[in-house]
Amino acid sequence: MNKKVLITGSNGTIGRVLTEKLSQKGFIVEKWNRLEVPPDNFALMEEYIKKVKPAYLFHLAAITSFDPELRKDSWKVNYEWTSELAWICKLQSVKFIFTSTGMVFSEKQQGPYDINTIPEEDYGYGYEKRMAEVQIFHQNPDAVILRLGWQIADKGTNSILTWLEHTASQVEVMSTSASWLPSCSFVDDTADIIIEAAQYQPGIYMINSNTKWTFYEIASALNLTYNKGWKIIPVRANPRDRRMLDERVQIPDLKVKLTFLP
Repeated sequence: MNKKVLITGSNGTIGRVLTEKLSQKGFIVEKWNRLEVPPDNFALMEEYIKKVKPAYLFHLAAITSFDPELRKDSWKVNYEWTSELAWICKLQSVKFIFTSTGMVFSEKQQGPYDINTIPEEDYGYGYEKRMAEVQIFHQNPDAVILRLGWQIADKGTNSILTWLEHTASQVEVMSTSASWLPSCSFVDDTADIIIEAAQYQPGIYMINSNTKWTFYEIASALNLTYNKGWKIIPVRANPRDRRMLDERVQIPDLKVKLTFLP
């Protein structure tokens, strides 16, 4: 059995955890180095994948920043690179697992979303990911796409916990929405599902552990769980339900780890 896997974005919030878990499960992990194999050098990319011979390619890498300078390469990284990887994996019989985002749904779309909800985001990161999803299935109908919510992790820039930590350092009292229900999950639970997804049938799946809680309730529970001592108040802002619901994906509910949730 081929136990070799190739990962892009291995240094990211999810990538670090996924790499560690795969290694613990006996997989041989090859980390994609963009300096050595640039995402716009398609011939080199193909030769690299041929050389590695992975059974699975987990494509996590993305440009998520809103910084205009970094976003100059966002289409190339988030769309073009993804499209080419899907095609190469199809040619070489490598299972392609792509991590997308709940941001493919526009701010105008009220949730909760299910697998039949057609995403409509037409700008920025969410649009790039939405277009990548469409192109993937043109290139590789055998691919698996996982739409992720906001991660809960004590490391990494794209995390609820680190965002709250940063915000608390800037203000005396944090205002958090009591009318916004985000899609989110703990990063280790997300990584477990990503590994499991290597055995999923082709298609789109959605990963979210939040069944009913507002951002204020989640932030308050994190505050107590990690003994942060933040001052948090609820506000009526961002009245949106952004939860993604997918009964096929069995991920632990938030309350398993956040016992302070109401």
